[in-house]
Amino acid sequence: DFTIHIRNVQPEDMGTYYCVKFVRLLDGGDKVFRRGNGTEVFVQAKPSPPVVSGPEQRAGPGQSVPFTCTAGGFFPEKIGVKWFKDRDAMVAQLPEVTEWRMKSYNVSSTVMVTLQKEDVRSQLICEVQHSTLVSPLRGTYQLSRALRVPPSVEVRAEPSPVEVNKTVTFTCLVKEFYPANVSVSWLE
Repeated sequence: DFTIHIRNVQPEDMGTYYCVKFVRLLDGGDKVFRRGNGTEVFVQAKPSPPVVSGPEQRAGPGQSVPFTCTAGGFFPEKIGVKWFKDRDAMVAQLPEVTEWRMKSYNVSSTVMVTLQKEDVRSQLICEVQHSTLVSPLRGTYQLSRALRVPPSVEVRAEPSPVEVNKTVTFTCLVKEFYPANVSVSWLE
């Protein structure tokens, strides 16, 4: 029995394996006496769960910012990437597939998003489809992590107009901003 065992099979183990019988020659060398037809070994590797990353700094409504989805360690090379904002499909740049280790690949896909105030409740979804998967893998990103909405500020004075020697109250209304941390200062 001339069985071989390959533990922890990796994509680089792919290829044709032959069983070969050699005979020893009189001069001490070896000569192929008989060989098998070979056994082709195909290895598949699932992609890692996709990770979506956003801008390093928050951006305001109307600004267009890039988001990137990455997954890796898969084989074969062909892979599909789809983007969604909530349930709506988005148009992205063509995914970039690069060789990682021998016979293993990584994918990177970028989508540009023009942020809106309402995106504080939205999420991006990156969906990766590969021949090794029964259903797509998904990575998500909450757009609130990338959004900065400046407040609207209104100052009210009551009563108005103010009589001499009377008290007036000023109220500063700060509304519709994100994130929640805000500081208010009064200047004369």
